[in-house]
Amino acid sequence: MKNMVKWIGIITGGLIGLAVLAGLVLYPKGMERLTRTYPNITVEKVNIPTGSEAIARGRHIAIV
Repeated sequence: MKNMVKWIGIITGGLIGLAVLAGLVLYPKGMERLTRTYPNITVEKVNIPTGSEAIARGRHIAIV
């Protein structure tokens, strides 16, 4: 019984250590992806119609 509890503790500790190690490795990579910037993207102007026909079409699409 004592031997089994010892092995369960060793396995649990190993899994916790592995999870902490994976977190320490993956956290910087994730932050690098989250804070990435894209400076060369051009902003395009979008023409949004505001006439009565466009409003009626939008109402029809929203209802459907």
